[in-house]
Amino acid sequence: MVWDLQPSEDASRGSSKLSRSDVEKLKQSVVSKKKKNTNLHLSSFVLSIAYAWVCRVRAEEIKNKSVALALTVDCRWRLEPPLPATYFGNCVGFRLPIAETRELLGEEGLVVAVEAVSDTLETLKDGAVSGAENWSSWLLDGMGAEADVKKIGVAGSPRFEVYSSDFGWGRPKKVEMVSIEKTAVFGLSDSRNGDGIEIGFASLFVNGLESRLGRELTVQPQNIPYEHFVW
Repeated sequence: MVWDLQPSEDASRGSSKLSRSDVEKLKQSVVSKKKKNTNLHLSSFVLSIAYAWVCRVRAEEIKNKSVALALTVDCRWRLEPPLPATYFGNCVGFRLPIAETRELLGEEGLVVAVEAVSDTLETLKDGAVSGAENWSSWLLDGMGAEADVKKIGVAGSPRFEVYSSDFGWGRPKKVEMVSIEKTAVFGLSDSRNGDGIEIGFASLFVNGLESRLGRELTVQPQNIPYEHFVW
């Protein structure tokens, strides 16, 4: 069944950039404050998506008890046997890290988010399609009213390297994910100059980095002043 989703009439959009230096500062912050004595996934993907998750919860002032982050996972090389490199098509899985809202809004919110994403990615060791029988119900029907869980989605990945695409007239100057206006997810991609990650987000994303990690950070919104963004 195709979802007939309509964008909000007063929605506005833009993108911010996390440079490699910004990501490294996020990494050092998490390492110094992590709660668990376990190995965390501290890739650029995990760090940026965890920070965007926290910022989104703050921006929307979410009141639900918990917040879940809907992630898609590339299953092509995780299957047994893996799909050949020449495979052309979709082969994605689904993971749903969850954290309590009060913890995401706390001083250690970034650490909580990174640990939740890391724990969820660890389940890939059990098989990329483990739990697939529940994916549709999680997305379409929620997790039950009694669970009081708000779901937030993510579109894209830096690994897609969208700025490396060339269809004969050169590499793109700017890439936008048009679906996010309807689905209310945030977009994630590599950056135009190869130095960092672009995230479709709002003013709290930028202000949060400056206040928590120091004003020397280089993250800046592109195209639209961040005071004009709304969620």
